[in-house]
Amino acid sequence: MRDARGVELVFPRPVSRIVCLLESSLSTLYMLGAGETLVGVPADAVRGEVGRRYAALDPRIAQRQLPTPGNWDFVNLETVLALRPDLVLLWASQVESVAALEQRGIRVYGIEIRSVRDVHQVVQDLGALTGRAARAAELLDWVRGEICAIRAEKPPVGGPAPRVYFMWPQSPLDTAGRASIVHEVLEMIGVVNVCPAEREHVVVRMEDILAWRPDVIVIWPSNFSLKDLVVRSGWRDVPAVRNGRVHVLSSPFWCDLWTLKYVYAAREIAAACEGAGANLAELNAHLRRILCALYGDRANAWFR
Repeated sequence: MRDARGVELVFPRPVSRIVCLLESSLSTLYMLGAGETLVGVPADAVRGEVGRRYAALDPRIAQRQLPTPGNWDFVNLETVLALRPDLVLLWASQVESVAALEQRGIRVYGIEIRSVRDVHQVVQDLGALTGRAARAAELLDWVRGEICAIRAEKPPVGGPAPRVYFMWPQSPLDTAGRASIVHEVLEMIGVVNVCPAEREHVVVRMEDILAWRPDVIVIWPSNFSLKDLVVRSGWRDVPAVRNGRVHVLSSPFWCDLWTLKYVYAAREIAAACEGAGANLAELNAHLRRILCALYGDRANAWFR
């Protein structure tokens, strides 16, 4: 197989010692049932809400027994080398860290996720690398079935589809363009991404948002909310704000767009786009069903 850089990776046997420095890939390894291969995890996977979720999956994380030699923007080379990994998982864009590791004989699987297809490829590749190709195929078959179900539940055509503005936490003007997983998810549920830019992450102007007139605003999990938009200049004139149709996604862990959990994000955004508002009991049922399909019975610990 080749990673996102085009570098070929061949191992004579499944890897048994992985340093994973990406939280999304960590999640995928637990979905595959490959948690025991971990000898190092990303620092942001042991803190806050995300840390509590992983602690329920792995007692080593709960007891802080796994080293945390970095994350998406920093790698402690000495600690990684001391762990003697067969493989390190990093963003392909962490070019300096990747080069430093490879110069020291450490194999790296570089990851880049810009689409649903990329998410699926990582699942398939990590399944093959850890000897869990059958589980990877099972997960991907299940997710494809879920996508078919989501598409089949699109609201019947009887009027214009809701127009959605997706807001990243950096600022109210940071949004997702058409070359993004967000756009694929919005398309999947039958709504319109108001941002026409053919890029992944876009910084727009207030004038653009007023011209696009979104019916719904969806915000990546943050402390930002409708009341914060109301007091900002210009936002009162946006239909979504005027009509109170602003939804903050429930959790960065539940709605992780860089893992197969994007199907739950799709469910939650679809519910937010329904005029009558989200049915919380139905959403919670979807959440539990999806997480149990992805993580197995261990996911039930999150609902006790």
